[in-house]
Amino acid sequence: MVDLSTQAAPVWVKTFELDRLGVDSDRSFRAVPSRGQVVVTYSLSGGTVDVKVQAANLKPGFEQVVLLNEQSSRFDDFADATQTRLRAEIGSWRPVQGDWGRFRSDALGLEWSLPRLPAADGMYAARETRSPDIDFSGIEYVFGPGFTETEYQLVIGKAR
Repeated sequence: MVDLSTQAAPVWVKTFELDRLGVDSDRSFRAVPSRGQVVVTYSLSGGTVDVKVQAANLKPGFEQVVLLNEQSSRFDDFADATQTRLRAEIGSWRPVQGDWGRFRSDALGLEWSLPRLPAADGMYAARETRSPDIDFSGIEYVFGPGFTETEYQLVIGKAR
């Protein structure tokens, strides 16, 4: 993680090396030769996080790039334009319908949302808790083999 923050705004850049393969139902990972990198820039401003994602040196032949936007499973209330699901009803790969997806935590008094991205092949919500090593709620974007970059804004606010 590289901190590029200024007095005006916090900014971080994280490079994710694509050199792990999920095994054991994705509870653990093993090293594999790198298939490239994904560079993510996070810029904070008020109640938003601007996210810029750029592929770097992706090896030919990849089928998908999946961008994970995840928080704790304490965010246990998912909604989109057509549905609201609570806790176990959310599931692990639920298609997001409409132009947005939102997770809320009444316990934390917070919620966050993401817009649908026209360039994404899919948008999915997930919530999993498998003690002791899996604990998340998230909205994932799926891109096809032409992925090079995208930008979006995560909105954070008080739970309504």
